[in-house]
Amino acid sequence: MSIGKYVLLLLTLVIGRTLLAQGSVAATTPQPAGIGARVRVWYSAANDLSLPAIGTLTRASRDSIGIQYAPDRAAVGIARQRITHVEVSDGPGTGSRAQSAWIGAGVGGLGGAILGIVVGDITHRNAAKYGTFGFLGLAVGGAAVGANSPGERWSPSTLAHGND
Repeated sequence: MSIGKYVLLLLTLVIGRTLLAQGSVAATTPQPAGIGARVRVWYSAANDLSLPAIGTLTRASRDSIGIQYAPDRAAVGIARQRITHVEVSDGPGTGSRAQSAWIGAGVGGLGGAILGIVVGDITHRNAAKYGTFGFLGLAVGGAAVGANSPGERWSPSTLAHGND
């Protein structure tokens, strides 16, 4: 099988997996994030620009919330009218191992291909062959690293209205 067919097969698998994942998302009613939950709050910082704030929810009042970025830091307040989207964490390492492996394979493969082509060109050898071997070798390595380092899964949520 030629290298072009391998690349086409890899792209087909990645695109197909992405489309399947998008179609399998179950419609659920978001549950309110409680005090002490790890949250990712998207808030408007400027016109049409939302930034994430990730931390522990420390308070929720009618007009603002408090997020503590780290245990040794003070909580930061965010006005509710600036909040555009809220997500709650399922915990560190709860992300999809398969998705992390695919991302690792893509990044590793791209880096390996570039490195292989550069080395092949510098040494006046067959740059395409070096690029192919670099792609295949580092794609496998990147997939292994990605599969062993799953990210964090975030679920849509809402903020409960506090009374303070």
